[in-house]
Amino acid sequence: LASDELVAAIAADYGVEVGDADAAGPLTTGLTVEAVTTARDAMAPVLAIAGLGVRDAPEGLSFGRVSARAPLPVDDVVAAGDGALATRTRPDASEAVGQVAFGYLDRERGYLAASVTAMTLMGGTTSAERTALVLDGQGARQAVERLLIDQAAQRDTLEFALPHSAAALEVGDAVALAGQGEGPFEVTAIRDGEVRRISARAIPPVLEAAIVADVPRAAPGAAPVRALPLVVAAHLPAEPGQATSRLLIAASASPWPGRVVVNDEATGAGIGRIDRSAAIGELLEPLLPGWLSLWDMANTATVVLRSGHLASANDSAVLAGSNRIAVETDVGWEIVGYASAELIAPQTYRLSRLLRGQTGTDFAMTGAAAGARVIVLDTRPLVAKVPAAWLGETVPLRAYAGAADGEGTVFETELGLGPVLPLAPVHLRALRDAGGDVALSWVRRSRFDTDSWSTAEAPHDNLPEAYRVSIFDGSDVVRVLDAAAPVATYATAEQAADFGGLPAAFAFAVAQVSAVYGPGHAATGMFDA
Repeated sequence: LASDELVAAIAADYGVEVGDADAAGPLTTGLTVEAVTTARDAMAPVLAIAGLGVRDAPEGLSFGRVSARAPLPVDDVVAAGDGALATRTRPDASEAVGQVAFGYLDRERGYLAASVTAMTLMGGTTSAERTALVLDGQGARQAVERLLIDQAAQRDTLEFALPHSAAALEVGDAVALAGQGEGPFEVTAIRDGEVRRISARAIPPVLEAAIVADVPRAAPGAAPVRALPLVVAAHLPAEPGQATSRLLIAASASPWPGRVVVNDEATGAGIGRIDRSAAIGELLEPLLPGWLSLWDMANTATVVLRSGHLASANDSAVLAGSNRIAVETDVGWEIVGYASAELIAPQTYRLSRLLRGQTGTDFAMTGAAAGARVIVLDTRPLVAKVPAAWLGETVPLRAYAGAADGEGTVFETELGLGPVLPLAPVHLRALRDAGGDVALSWVRRSRFDTDSWSTAEAPHDNLPEAYRVSIFDGSDVVRVLDAAAPVATYATAEQAADFGGLPAAFAFAVAQVSAVYGPGHAATGMFDA
């Protein structure tokens, strides 16, 4: 969440109206409020790390950077009693803060306590800050730099008085006082009486900070907690334009062990390293078969995630490849796109407006039972190329959870031929000519196809080009025809031999043949005279 979103969420819990709010960084994941407190105190950590001030505007509270607003010139200072027109206090330079140690809850390390330190190049005293905000590493570094800028500046304070005609001035405004350099100043308090007594402080300049992150360490003498991650492997087709199928390996654990290293159990060779916990879940309800190349409006996928979040996306983004999950079926993994993600219970989403059988996984679009595993396809899982020797085998792999795991855990992954077999042809047609022969035709598909409109025909990924046509009488195959092009002829004599005459109708199936793996996925058609 950005600052405006988190401030608005806190204000909503307290029933406070919010007007304008700047969307300032860093992004936060959450905030822990551990005791009964005021809305201002609950918002204070967010305002501190974002460098925002608060103004009470007619439309509600307004949150923004004071330095981003043009300062109001103040020329009509009046005397308050027998004192000076303006009193300025400068802090002792030897007490300037030069280093800030910032403690936070680390989202990337299972919400463990972590710290990050920022320091000025000139050095100075050390300030320790701790927050109940949940941040990632980058957000924590941005936050501590903001705190250092705020604390390291020589925060001059200014006291002066204005007549009641300056009633428009509010706490949080930036002012420039005539004769006072090193401004502008932020109004921090206003006390109304015979005159308006104003307290203000200097707005800090921009400082350069060197940032050093501290890795959270276990307490001395405490036994380390061994993480046992859930590891799921999915054999997926190659990306368009690539020749090798993919092995996608996802791991999920809480707390996260820092990394999961995957090796080949047989040879010890490294497969890869997983640095982030993936979003893994399962289907709460069955997912029925759908349609290819059309939005599936009839079916929904109800997914329960162990961790992570899902969000809706517009149709263009989904068609371009966003919002993808892999769903395990009886014959492999189907890649499903979704445009709508509705949170219906904690960690439970109903996905609708689906794109089925993406990236050549329509062979697995057979439906999935409740409890089937689901992997969110983002940048967190490991993706490795599948060696040809692994195809058609069940391969044991070993996962090592963190640097302290010297034993590892063995898991097996089944690498069927489904993702590498030729895709099923489309647009099957069957027409009988005047002589009684039936002309069969179809359009081949290619895994090398990148959906580019610049080519007249999809590139060949299986040469020599060959097809196998099966003719059915009911459920029995009565003839097999081989073809070297996407056409075949079922001759009159062959029909008579198979059916005892010219059949009025029959079913047929067409599969492209790979010279390496044999017949691919078949598409079925129907001849009806």
